[in-house]
Amino acid sequence: MNKSMMYRKLIDQFGKDEYLFKVVEELGELIVAVTHFRLGKVDDVALASEMADVMIQLEKLFEIAPSLHELYLYEYQAKIKKLKIITDSN
Repeated sequence: MNKSMMYRKLIDQFGKDEYLFKVVEELGELIVAVTHFRLGKVDDVALASEMADVMIQLEKLFEIAPSLHELYLYEYQAKIKKLKIITDSN
């Protein structure tokens, strides 16, 4: 079973609303992990684990709302382009 099929099965089993709440929960845990990492309270492994959790939830969002993927790519590329302009001018 590929990742997309696995996500779809889980979303169908537990419901869209549950996964939308899970995104918020995982983002909150990442905020805490970044804060603790900054203060030296957690290591790289703990931070990477929370980052992985968030990435998985974001991938599930693309399954819940496929139209987000194209919009995300557009916004991502626009923001990278802005960063390039900023860094090239310095």
